Amino acid sequence: MVASALALSTAGCSQFSTTGLRLRQDRSIDIVEPADGADVATPFRVRWTDTDRPANTRYAVIVNRVPMPPGEDLTWFARGDEVCERQPDCPDERYLRLRGVIITDDPEATVEIVPPVVGARESELDEIIVVRIDADGQRLDEAAFVLRLDVAPREGL
Repeated sequence: MVASALALSTAGCSQFSTTGLRLRQDRSIDIVEPADGADVATPFRVRWTDTDRPANTRYAVIVNRVPMPPGEDLTWFARGDEVCERQPDCPDERYLRLRGVIITDDPEATVEIVPPVVGARESELDEIIVVRIDADGQRLDEAAFVLRLDVAPREGL
């Protein structure tokens, strides 16, 4: 009886099969500074190594927000902002920085502004996410490299 119940319960699980999926853990970017879980205060520097960097790759360092999906570009962060959408040069670097998105050519960035969390999250720590983008600001792949920090509020704010 138990054997037949087990056979029936596993027979219906084929929809959850991973056949054909190419799941892998990407470790090509290693965030080396600061340490995960560290206590920091703004401004602070985030530094990483990238062992699989394609030519002409830039990076988006995203603070306390969800990164744009693969294939989307930096305008994704301005979606729904009617004022920005009417301006041809928006979002520019300043607009993005104020919203926790830093663009850099080098494998490091200085975080000066830590906006409040956008969206629900399990951890109370601030999240820094590094993704690869091309010269036009389009996200290259699904890889996202996460650092969680306890960022102290800036004095006087």
